[in-house]
Amino acid sequence: MVSALPNLEVMKHAGHAIQSLLLHNGISVTHTAKHMGIQRSTLYNLFEKPHWPLHRIQAIERLTHQDLRALYPQSEYTSPNSYEFRLEQNKFLQEEISQYKSLLDEAWQEIAKLQEIIAKFNRNS
Repeated sequence: MVSALPNLEVMKHAGHAIQSLLLHNGISVTHTAKHMGIQRSTLYNLFEKPHWPLHRIQAIERLTHQDLRALYPQSEYTSPNSYEFRLEQNKFLQEEISQYKSLLDEAWQEIAKLQEIIAKFNRNS
C-alpha cells in the first residue's frame, strides 16, 4: 500500500517534497522519469527546484496516487485551468523547449548523414 508522507503539507519546496515522497514509497527515479516522459537528468534538476509547473506535479500525483495540492503553484491552485504562467514556470518551460529543439536538431543531422550514406550506397550498387 502506498502511504503519504505525514509532513507533506509542511514541505513547501516541491522538488524536495516530491523526491522524499518517491523515496518513501520506493518509486525509482528511472520509473518516475519514464512515467513523466522526461530524462532522469531532467528529473534530478526538477528535484532542486522549489516550484514545479502544475502539469509536472499532477504527473507525480497520478504516479503516487497522492494529493499534492499543497505543492501546487499558488496562481494555478486557485485557478487550475488558468493559462497564465508565472515567470519562473515560463522560464523552465522555455529551457525544456530549448533542450528538445537541440535534441531534434541533432536527430535531423544524423538523419541527413544516414541519407547521404544510403544515397552513396545506392549509387555504388
